[in-house]
Amino acid sequence: MLQVKTIYVDDYGARWLSRTEIAEMLSVTRPTVWRLLNKMRAIPKYRGAFLDLSNTLKRVRERDLMEFLKEQNLAYLKK
Repeated sequence: MLQVKTIYVDDYGARWLSRTEIAEMLSVTRPTVWRLLNKMRAIPKYRGAFLDLSNTLKRVRERDLMEFLKEQNLAYLKK
């Protein structure tokens, strides 16, 4: 069966991902995505990385998400 996926790209070529797409991409559950995004949203430098278009339609810039995840890598060792 053919599946068509819409990729949201802004004027600068950045992709905007949904929570479901993030869960599939990272092979994690949706609650894990919620926790990651809530943690990311609390950091001031990532405030522009979110598009909240409605209660159910929310997007995150892929480039900022990847940067956040790289920062979180081994962060537990720095405590």
